[in-house]
Amino acid sequence: MISPGYMQPFVRANQKSPILDLPHDLTYLIFFSCHRDNPQNFSTTIPRGCKQWRKAALAISELWSTINFDKNLKNKQVAEKIQLQLERAQLAPLHIHIFESAIHKPAIKNILKICQLMFPLVQQWGSLSIHGNVPHKALRLLFDRLTNTSVLRLENLAIENNMVMWHQDMAVKWRFKAFGSGMPSLRYFQLSVYRPDRNSHTFDNLIELEIQDPQLLTMKEDKLTTIVRDILIHSPRLRRLVITGPFTPKSWPAINRSRPPPTRDTIAHSAIKCINIVPHREGAVTDALLHLVEMPELEELTSDPSYYILPSSFHTLAHVNSAQYSLHPNSRL
Repeated sequence: MISPGYMQPFVRANQKSPILDLPHDLTYLIFFSCHRDNPQNFSTTIPRGCKQWRKAALAISELWSTINFDKNLKNKQVAEKIQLQLERAQLAPLHIHIFESAIHKPAIKNILKICQLMFPLVQQWGSLSIHGNVPHKALRLLFDRLTNTSVLRLENLAIENNMVMWHQDMAVKWRFKAFGSGMPSLRYFQLSVYRPDRNSHTFDNLIELEIQDPQLLTMKEDKLTTIVRDILIHSPRLRRLVITGPFTPKSWPAINRSRPPPTRDTIAHSAIKCINIVPHREGAVTDALLHLVEMPELEELTSDPSYYILPSSFHTLAHVNSAQYSLHPNSRL
């Protein structure tokens, strides 16, 4: 058996290690690098290194601000661990990730537990991401409770959905109305099947918007053009717009080269750099946008493989940045 006295020289040697005398800012950078590469295991790795490292890590609130709900909250220890992490995050912006594994049966009880943990800190939310096939009833409960809430620091909001379940969700009429009192800092917004209220201020300061909606496959061209036009009107700072459906049609319709040009009033958008609308019949929506919207900063425009630019839209290309402008390889002039 090793006596306690035998280990003392090794303990003293470790306490004098040069790594323990690193400047605080350098220790800060090392910890952040480890946290960025593997945030899941950070809280169980760094604090166990030594007493000094634990003290330094606990003093940096940002290192504890990524909150992953990836385990079933029926386990009391899981909820206690998240509560401890929230306390250590102090006033840092919170980056919240909710996974399907955390909302597994019972879905409603688990989402209510998340609400209980996170709603008191809603003004600290910096980003919120929903991953995987989270049940629709759970999402609806979560966001409906946030209808009259404002979040001043929220910059990224992503609501993903498993493609397999989109067919079942298509019939749902629920509209996304969360944070109706304002999201002034929101820059990135990703939606799947949900319909936001475009008359709200959700889009005012957006930089990137992604909408993945299966109903776009059957929507009339005029209706989708109206949606895109309204988004551009309400999002003067928008730089990237992506609107897609999850499934590709079995066959593309024949190109109609004689369709009439759109007749609506022209608008201008000085910020948009990328528009990606895939898939849609005949590229009619893309043609309409070229004809109806002056986009001097546009650098990338993609559409479905049958895309064909109308001659009536050629003059609109004069407004495009010709040095960087590129069409989808399958687009036709």
